[in-house]
Amino acid sequence: MAIEQRRTEESGAAGGLADDWRRIQAEVRSVGASVGSISDELRVLVSREQDLARAEIADNVAAVRGASMWTVAAAFAGVAVVVFAGLAMMFGLATVIELWAAALATALAFALIAGLLGMLAMRRAREFSLLPKHTLRSVQEDVTWARKQFKRNAAS
Repeated sequence: MAIEQRRTEESGAAGGLADDWRRIQAEVRSVGASVGSISDELRVLVSREQDLARAEIADNVAAVRGASMWTVAAAFAGVAVVVFAGLAMMFGLATVIELWAAALATALAFALIAGLLGMLAMRRAREFSLLPKHTLRSVQEDVTWARKQFKRNAAS
């Protein structure tokens, strides 16, 4: 009788361990499914972020191309204006001083203007970037979100 009771206790303990084992396996499968789901979502998210980055860079390049075409057109017109303004200034000064001195004064005035415009152009060129800043910010937010998801699922 004592032997049968012991067998019953052992089989009950084994049944409890088997239930615990099944429960643990179910939890592991659940965590695996969660991680798989998160990785699928991350894959889709990364793909969308790549598309966004490509679109943003394409927009930036198109904007630069359009601006550069107008800049070239304005530069051609500006060269004509500068040539005729310089000639007018030089011949106007020639009525007061020698022609060579008027030409030198005109050249110095244009050199000063060119230097100022060059400094302005360099400042603007430093501000410009083809880097997709919005996409980078979005990717950083996505990485933060993914870390939180992994931490939350690890804590569960």
